[in-house]
Amino acid sequence: MKILCIGQMGWDITTIGENKYKNYGGSVLHFSLAAALMGLKVDMLCYVNKNEWKELLSKLDRIGIGTEKIVDFYDTIKFYMYYDKDMNFCEDRFSMDISRNEPLIFDAIPKNISYDMYNICETTPEQDWQTLRKILGYDSNAKICMQFHIDNLLRNKELYSHMLGVIDYIFLNIDEALYLSGRETIADAIDYLQKKIKNVLFITSHHINYAVHSKGVITMNTMPVSDVIDPTGAGDCFAGGAVAGLCINSRLEDALRFGAICSYFKLKGYSSNYLLDMLNVSR
Repeated sequence: MKILCIGQMGWDITTIGENKYKNYGGSVLHFSLAAALMGLKVDMLCYVNKNEWKELLSKLDRIGIGTEKIVDFYDTIKFYMYYDKDMNFCEDRFSMDISRNEPLIFDAIPKNISYDMYNICETTPEQDWQTLRKILGYDSNAKICMQFHIDNLLRNKELYSHMLGVIDYIFLNIDEALYLSGRETIADAIDYLQKKIKNVLFITSHHINYAVHSKGVITMNTMPVSDVIDPTGAGDCFAGGAVAGLCINSRLEDALRFGAICSYFKLKGYSSNYLLDMLNVSR
């Protein structure tokens, strides 16, 4: 099975308490590493300064993640994440450093694309929508998954509400589900969203993960993590693992299980480091 992952890759500048770390990151990278760890063949479509990221791109090539579609651009995005000493994410401090000349990633999608599935990671609401339209225009039978992120939902909730009925597999956390649905409890949010989705909606939390589909809801407890190193990208890794489960077995129970495993691995290392090390060892 082969998947094309489209979106943003960049530097993760992560502050946890008083400590600051800089690592390779971005939704595209975290998703792709998790999916590859679970056995999928992944190609990436994003942009970075290839000279600046030469070491990482070489590692990705060696572990079998396709980098041929990565666009060379002089400026690499920087993501600034902040966590307090108890690992609580400080949403109001999150920011991105993006060039004014940032390429429109959907312009780089080739007309002759043919993949088993496409994953659209966080760019901007308008780019997510244009990327979705372009894929469906080139590959009308495409299966598509997407991660919904709170910063984009805050910018254009209406657009993502519309996408609920278009995308096959959607990933978001509990806070995002509550905001998107406009409901106050997760039970009410699930009841509302269940009527809007095309296929399956995955909702993640610290304790329980949900797979919501038209006929019901499947739940599974998360894997307990005693010592969280860095939460950045855990949701993206859950999505990568869950999509691998869907592609391999088509069972939602396996999707939840694979997603939980990849999320656990992500929490045990800074940004992409732990997953990269695991893949290098397995190869």
